[in-house]
Amino acid sequence: MFAGYNNSAIKSALAAPEALLSLVNRPALGMYPPMDFKDRIADSLLKIAPAGLSKVSTMMCGSCSNENAFKAAFIKFMVGLCYESV
Repeated sequence: MFAGYNNSAIKSALAAPEALLSLVNRPALGMYPPMDFKDRIADSLLKIAPAGLSKVSTMMCGSCSNENAFKAAFIKFMVGLCYESV
């Protein structure tokens, strides 16, 4: 089944009251995540994560996802440079 735009299964899942609260409070997830947010992530995103990846970081859009992926790669690279001689 195609999981793209206007998918009826996705629309039904997002119509649930629990999903609605997460969507409208999306900007506050970093400061005030729901009590069961960790469980929600474990029951959804981590079930389909590639082997070896046990953590996720949610982003609002594709642009922020790309930007943060580059930041993470550069940070890992710089940490390697800084601590290589220690």
